[in-house]
Amino acid sequence: MSYSPSNNIFNTNGIELAVSGGIAVPLSASAILFAGVDNQNIVRLPKIDQNGNLYVSGTISSVVAGTQSVTGSVSVIGIATIDNNNHGNSIITNIPASITNATLANSNSSRKGLTIFNNTTKTMYIKYGINCSTSSFSVKITGQGYLEIPFYYSGQIDAIFSTNIGEALITEILN
Repeated sequence: MSYSPSNNIFNTNGIELAVSGGIAVPLSASAILFAGVDNQNIVRLPKIDQNGNLYVSGTISSVVAGTQSVTGSVSVIGIATIDNNNHGNSIITNIPASITNATLANSNSSRKGLTIFNNTTKTMYIKYGINCSTSSFSVKITGQGYLEIPFYYSGQIDAIFSTNIGEALITEILN
């Protein structure tokens, strides 16, 4: 495998990809620019300062069923960041089913995600907040159902079941 700047793109399986010429990207798709070629046929990579800030300038044009262009300067406001931290820490908890309010997870500012499996044969009501009831809830999960709480929700999560038999299996993903 070579690691030269003009040939260092890999797919998700780690296989090196070769790119030549341009790649057409439909208007409905998203793309990221890895490098370009100037009018002297020199490959130009994105400019990044010593702090990792990306500089973007120039014009953008797109050819899809005719020509659609953006003229003038293109500015990026703010800093694009990539989180390469491994979020592999988790806490796994079993909460007994209850026909009265039960807290599944306390507020936790380190939470990055949370999953709930209703390990009963009956309905479970979930509330993103405190004091869940069958008339005040966020989501209803049927027996043997699964729910992923919206990532980065860090508040308390309460529940109430239609039975006292079974449990909720909770996996809290931490920073």
